[in-house]
Amino acid sequence: MAKRKPSGRLPQAQHGDKSKPSQHDKRKRLAYPNQRRRRTTESVAPLRGGLETLAGSMARMLDARIAFRLPIVVAGMMLAGG
Repeated sequence: MAKRKPSGRLPQAQHGDKSKPSQHDKRKRLAYPNQRRRRTTESVAPLRGGLETLAGSMARMLDARIAFRLPIVVAGMMLAGG
């Protein structure tokens, strides 16, 4: 087989080694929990009437760990502007 002629173009640049860690690394952040953090248990503007009943019945179908969030999300959807 014949040798190819060398190309006139320069070789493509390669990425350098990663020199610093990612600023989005969770391991460092999770090692020090925020003591001032408040857990959300209910919405600031609670639902009333039919929406409360509807959101409560839909929340019962969800896992208990996330069911309490559904009325909060529904209240946020009702209050969202734009």
